[in-house]
This record gives sequence, structure tokens and C-alpha cells, in this order.
Amino acid sequence: DHRDLHSFPTRRSSDLSAAMNLALVYLSQDRHDEAEPLLTQTLRLFREKDPQGISAAIASNGLGLVYHKRERYVDAIAEFQRAFEIFERVQGADSIGSWTPLTNMSLSFRKIGDETRADEALKQARRRRNAEVKRRIADHFTNAEIERARLNPTPEVQRLFAELDADSTSSPPSKT
Repeated sequence: DHRDLHSFPTRRSSDLSAAMNLALVYLSQDRHDEAEPLLTQTLRLFREKDPQGISAAIASNGLGLVYHKRERYVDAIAEFQRAFEIFERVQGADSIGSWTPLTNMSLSFRKIGDETRADEALKQARRRRNAEVKRRIADHFTNAEIERARLNPTPEVQRLFAELDADSTSSPPSKT
């Protein structure tokens, strides 16, 4: 039975990753009753093997999504926070991993009526996302190509630069 990881042939990382990926597929199909036990068990086992590993962060974020869908917003926020902390520690402050749980956390804060923390988490997620976008642009284009795009931009490029510029000049959220 796939719902009990103890029946898996091994507890190897590849088996755990496969179980977690199956859980994420179930989650994407709104099959929460099947996703939750797999995520709970894989998360527990990933935490035993490597509590600060990326797989534990992915499973925490996935479990947070299940809790959010089930209107267990406080539990969801706790899982998103755990995922965020691991991603930030392992991949860096501006990694895609760090801003995904922040965005999810914002949605859960909003559901419990905490608009201040929701806005704060969303601003932080956007700032981190934009830093990641800028880094990716810099990795793929020369400064001359970027400057040419600024001087003769398409409407989409204009919107992107305006968004990035606005976010880079906004003040960071407070740490409360």
C-alpha cells in the first residue's frame, strides 16, 4: 500500500523522493486524502535523514498546501515557515525555493485575517523573486543586451523593468 512507506522495499532517498513526487501529483489533482499521509510520512523520514535538506523543505511546503486547502491555516503557516527557513539556509535568500513558501504563507495569513503579515510576506516574496529574475537575466544576457532592451523595449520588457525597478526601490518589510 503506497500510503504506508514502511511497506516500501527500502527507505532510500530515491524511494522517498518518488513517494513525495506522487504526493505532489495527488496534491495537484486535489486528492488531499491521498497526498497528506504520503507527505506526512515522507517529511518525517526526510527529517530523520536530513532535517535541513531540500527534500524536507519541498515536503513541508507540500504539506502546508494540503493544510491550506483543508482550511488549517495556522498549521499551513508553520509548514511554509519551516520550508522557507530551510530553502533560505541551503539555497540562499533569493532562491526560488525561498520565495515560493513566502507566497503561500501570505495566502494563509490572509485567510486568517492577518493582512499585515500577509502583505509583509508577499512583499518579501516579490523582492526575492525579482532578485532571482535579475540574476537569471544577468546569467543569460550581457550588459549591452540588457541596456539595448532598456533603450528599445517591447511593452512586455517595459512592464518587467517597471516591476523590477518599483520593487527594488520599495522598503523591506519589518521583521515582526
